[in-house]
Amino acid sequence: MRTRLQNAAQRLFGRTTSSRNLVLTGLLALLTLGVLTLVGATLTSLVASAGGSQRSLLPSTPVGGNQPQQGIRLPQKLGVPAIPVRANAPAGGPAFTAADATAYVNTHPVPMATESGPHTVTSVEFLTNGQLNARRSGGYALGLPDSTLLCYVEVQGSITDRGPAGTRPVTYQRVYEIFDATTGYQLAVGAD
Repeated sequence: MRTRLQNAAQRLFGRTTSSRNLVLTGLLALLTLGVLTLVGATLTSLVASAGGSQRSLLPSTPVGGNQPQQGIRLPQKLGVPAIPVRANAPAGGPAFTAADATAYVNTHPVPMATESGPHTVTSVEFLTNGQLNARRSGGYALGLPDSTLLCYVEVQGSITDRGPAGTRPVTYQRVYEIFDATTGYQLAVGAD
């Protein structure tokens, strides 16, 4: 004698293999769509972080454009801890001085550079992200609001980036380092 469970299983699975195949095909299509969406989002992020013809010495992960979308909350501190901030810094202004930035850059190797000869800090400027982006076609793709106060440090010297295995090393004569002027965190390093 067959039980009710066996009869139900026979009706559900035994009678129509085409309905089973239809369900499996639908699940496979959903899985494929999810993978393609993930790959597309990753590629879009990589293209956005390339920032034109500049070659970045640090990986960047832009939040998107120069202005974050409404509703997106940025983390309190972006970047990598770098320049110590001063306790007596003025409210709304830089939390460290140009001398602090110069001292940091002179005592720390350029991130991701495999070789670095003697170098000289040629410029230290405090300016907003909007002012910095106005200097370069396509901006710097930091993904910060235009009003964010930054510290832009330009360095001249012989700085080599070996890059990934199988690529030729590139030597730069001028690189820049960008810091958040309110936290001292390093946001980007690159070369033109």
